[in-house]
Amino acid sequence: MSWDSNMDDGLIESLVESIKARKINGRAWDESVWEPAKNVVFNKSHKVVRKSHMKSRLRTLQKELKGFNELLNKSRFGWDYMKKTVTASAACWDELLSDKKVVDKYKSFRFRDPKWNLDNLTMISGTNYATGNYSIGRVDTEDIDDVFCPDMSGLVDEDKHLEDIEENPSVPLTDSTRKRLAHVPPLEK
Repeated sequence: MSWDSNMDDGLIESLVESIKARKINGRAWDESVWEPAKNVVFNKSHKVVRKSHMKSRLRTLQKELKGFNELLNKSRFGWDYMKKTVTASAACWDELLSDKKVVDKYKSFRFRDPKWNLDNLTMISGTNYATGNYSIGRVDTEDIDDVFCPDMSGLVDEDKHLEDIEENPSVPLTDSTRKRLAHVPPLEK
């Protein structure tokens, strides 16, 4: 079966929704994801696909993503998120593509962006590759709340803590409260 970009978009979109609905366990998809995925692919492309077609296409997309990530990890290659292109000099590309073993793996990324939504396919593949403008520690901070929601209830209010220290000298000092106390005039009673 020949896949087009509409079919890829439908499959990826449906699998992203399945991840949000927690229908994946490690790398194993819940069986309930495939029927809705077939419907989304059909609605976007008017082509009927089977579960085996979708699984095969997903493996192909993951293989392309792996090659793309390997390319970006090579010295002198990068990713321009705004332009959605691989950045490297012509000499770097020529040197890389002179190796016949890697031509098929990387040549498609020289003159065009990836065929798929990088962020969504990365999510589906389970690889951690943050590419956003606010990427920190391989997590895009724009979506940080979806990834890490810490319990803030145990945090100390430093202003209240300073008052406690002044009233009770047995309260332990932290480095940050020592620094703040150095600049705080004593309270008048």
